[in-house]
Amino acid sequence: MAIVVVMARWIGLVLGLPLAVRIIWIVSVCALYTAITGGRPPVMRASILVAGRNFGSGSSREHAVWALADFGFRCIIAEAYSDIFYNNCFKNGVLPIVLDGSIVRQLMDAKSAHPDYQLTVDLASQTIRDEAGFEQSFEIDPVRKDSLLHGLDDIDLTLKHVDRIDEFEAARGMPPVSAA
Repeated sequence: MAIVVVMARWIGLVLGLPLAVRIIWIVSVCALYTAITGGRPPVMRASILVAGRNFGSGSSREHAVWALADFGFRCIIAEAYSDIFYNNCFKNGVLPIVLDGSIVRQLMDAKSAHPDYQLTVDLASQTIRDEAGFEQSFEIDPVRKDSLLHGLDDIDLTLKHVDRIDEFEAARGMPPVSAA
């Protein structure tokens, strides 16, 4: 499935505010746009966000990722992320892809030159491609990849080992924990 790419420059519209506040502000503006026009703003039709270096800096809470996910973004491509934002993406089902800055710039330039530019991100094969022949692989931790592919969160990953947990607790005379 092809995915529209938008650049993250619009996130800097409200200078001097933390990223989470800027994203919430943009969500509010888009909600107002929808209320007035009855249609969704073009940015809300995209599911990939192509961003600059150190994306998510200043965002130590999950609210920034929640807002982006509420926009419909399922993937963010950037040169680098703040550590907390990067980890929060995985915990909330958003794929953060790290690419070299020159490749990120190439994607931004392609979007600027062609407003209908589309990318396809294939997590299973760890590739990004477009209709013009661009193809780029990306790295991802295998456990995080599996979690995203199967919709698993940290609790789901723990519950995959419930038999071993029960054995451990039984061997130590611990009372069973009821799931109900």
